[in-house]
Amino acid sequence: MSFTPVGTTDTLETFRTRYNATNITIVDDASGTVDITLATDSLKISGGTGIASAISGDVITLSASDASTSAKGIASFHSDNFAVSSGAVTIKDGGIIRAEIAADAIDGTKLADNAVNSEHYTDGSIDTAHIGDDQVTAAKLANTSVTAATYGSGSAIPVIVVDAQGRITGVSTAAASSDLTISDSSSTTEVITLGSEHLKFTGSGGVTATISSGTVTYTFDNKTKVSSNDTTPGFLNGKLIAGTGVTFTEANDGGNETLTITAAAAKPTITSISPSVIPNTATTIVITGTNYVLTPNVDLIASTGVITQPNTIVRNSATQLTINVTLGTDGDYFIRIENPDGGAVRSSSAILGVSDAPTWSTASGSLGDLAAGGSTSFAVSGSSDSTVRYDLVSGSLPSGYSLNTATGAITGTENNATSETTFNFTIRLSDAESQELNRAFSITVTVGMANSGQFN
Repeated sequence: MSFTPVGTTDTLETFRTRYNATNITIVDDASGTVDITLATDSLKISGGTGIASAISGDVITLSASDASTSAKGIASFHSDNFAVSSGAVTIKDGGIIRAEIAADAIDGTKLADNAVNSEHYTDGSIDTAHIGDDQVTAAKLANTSVTAATYGSGSAIPVIVVDAQGRITGVSTAAASSDLTISDSSSTTEVITLGSEHLKFTGSGGVTATISSGTVTYTFDNKTKVSSNDTTPGFLNGKLIAGTGVTFTEANDGGNETLTITAAAAKPTITSISPSVIPNTATTIVITGTNYVLTPNVDLIASTGVITQPNTIVRNSATQLTINVTLGTDGDYFIRIENPDGGAVRSSSAILGVSDAPTWSTASGSLGDLAAGGSTSFAVSGSSDSTVRYDLVSGSLPSGYSLNTATGAITGTENNATSETTFNFTIRLSDAESQELNRAFSITVTVGMANSGQFN
């Protein structure tokens, strides 16, 4: 059909009547189509996101909303920061200010080479860590108040002032003294002018001074013999050395000095005694030690303070004495030894014990007979002032018999000997002080005819 333009005042009904049309096709930008039946359908004009439509009379108005962070719309650009031309938006020079840049957002890749200048540094912001080693040259150091010159001479000493940063802040000179003042032992002084006078070292009274390579050496010329058996004269070099127990005493006798040498007496010592426990009877004791001079005095001192002297004293050598002593009172004793020159020693503890020696009650010899296969008991006994003990020290008991070390009982059952045998043995009686006394005994085992019995 031919198309005739519709006047501005034509209605859809006029359009339908004029062109005898029943439908109108609507096409969008994406070429999508929809048919509108003119007699029954309505054409709705609706806005999209951010766009609203309104109809008033014969006028349809489309309006757009302002844009937001979550919706599209109409946005305006501040003329101070942006320029808009033909729909294109650009950022003006200086349009982005500091407040619009996030902290730490700009790194070194966004900076042009040589873009950072001294105007960008804060006073004091460059510290030691930012300066490379050996990078500060003399050209970078400010001049100080020190004048370039040579300071010091043969008669002047340079005085240099340095601040805490190692900078020289002042230089001056001080006059050097050319005088040397010396004094002697009597405080007499003399001034020597250096450079024109000399300090002389000299000796007198047999002393010669020599100098070599800056060293002054004094030599003593007057030598003498030190002792009557000294064949070569010499000198003592200012000192004598005393050995152990030797004392030097110097007397001031008007120039002729007298040196007295005194040897101190060596004190005796006590190392050991044997035996260390003795009975109440006369007993010989050997004392071992050192420095026993001639025949020393020996005292035996009880805990009560009572002193007993030996019956005899024999000096065997400088290290050994033999004494014979009788101590009637039981107990522990100190030993004191004194040499004729007064040197003495007392044992640090009571090293000698006195105790009754053990004694046997049972006579030595045969204890009796024992029939073969029998179980006859025997016993030995003794006593002391402390607990006693019995020990078989030699020989043997009949087979099947044993000795009770605490009681002295000899018991058992004989193992049916086939021949008569006498058993000889020795038993030791000892006490708590280790004092001992041995005694010999015997027991005879008897056998009857054909070992069937005993004939008495």
